[in-house]
Amino acid sequence: MTAATVTPPCGIHVFGSTSFNLPRLVTGSPHRFRNCAFWTEKRNKYKLSSRTSSSPIAAALPFDLSPPPIDHDFLDTVTVAGAKVSEDGIIETFDNDEEALDAFDNGVVVVDLSHFGRLRVSGDDRIQFLHNQSTADFECLQEGQGCDTVFVTPTARTIDIAHAWMMRNAILLVVSPMTCQYITEMLNKYVHQSSCL
Repeated sequence: MTAATVTPPCGIHVFGSTSFNLPRLVTGSPHRFRNCAFWTEKRNKYKLSSRTSSSPIAAALPFDLSPPPIDHDFLDTVTVAGAKVSEDGIIETFDNDEEALDAFDNGVVVVDLSHFGRLRVSGDDRIQFLHNQSTADFECLQEGQGCDTVFVTPTARTIDIAHAWMMRNAILLVVSPMTCQYITEMLNKYVHQSSCL
């Protein structure tokens, strides 16, 4: 097994570093990486390179790092299905509001929140950090649990109500589209550069 460590840039979206183990590499593979990251062999060690290349590589990761192709535009697809889409690209209605409200009360509802902001907070101190920056008690949550939390100004005025989900190595925050940038900047003020090394 060969191990590699990738250190992401400092920011609220990622803290600290991420490690992953690489299974045995397949040499002589004609596989081409579409995302321009590939492995090369130098001095009998495998090394991650970010050069772009369209030629076959000597050793390839056994998995594809590129996202799958998207066959259709989502908004075009839902428009064909009857959705009314605003100028901002937000689905407003399918003109079945009574049926949707009944499903909300008695069944299952799927809501498109792709225009909302998503913040991923990771690092060893992520629980304590968010516990100090918002109103929720993140210290009592277990992996897979979630809660609502309120971000406030120093004078206790509400900025936004966010939804938080505890994951194994991170906390995912879903915030309103109008406050995402402000909350990101606010949280980044309290991230020390030394914690990202």
